[in-house]
Amino acid sequence: MDMRALCECVLRKEALESMKLKAMSKLKDDRSTAEKMSAGKMTMKGLFKSKSGKEEAAQALLADISQGERDIINYDVIRTFLTIYMAEVAVPYWKDMKMKNYVRVMGEFASEEISNSVKHQECWNDFVNSIAKVKIKK
Repeated sequence: MDMRALCECVLRKEALESMKLKAMSKLKDDRSTAEKMSAGKMTMKGLFKSKSGKEEAAQALLADISQGERDIINYDVIRTFLTIYMAEVAVPYWKDMKMKNYVRVMGEFASEEISNSVKHQECWNDFVNSIAKVKIKK
């Protein structure tokens, strides 16, 4: 899991609020339409329908209202689950993974630096030995 995936998860969780607001708006509109239909007023959904067609449309609208109410509750439940999952599973896992990766990389870096230091010391020892072999008269 990388940072982009974690950020996308947060964005999708926040998008649920937008989806909930849209569902609430649709529910409000459907309720208004249902009230008009039950009062016998003219609506766009029943404009060109017969009496039985209007009754079927009213039943379908009531089913939509019922489903919309359940959807709104479910958006809150899903958002809560995502929040808990992210706080208790995803973020700790991500932090742990990043920490382990950091420790591994720093261990490899330290090993390479030790190897480099040994080679550096060998180089200067060779240089000192080479100078000692050269005999300069004073």
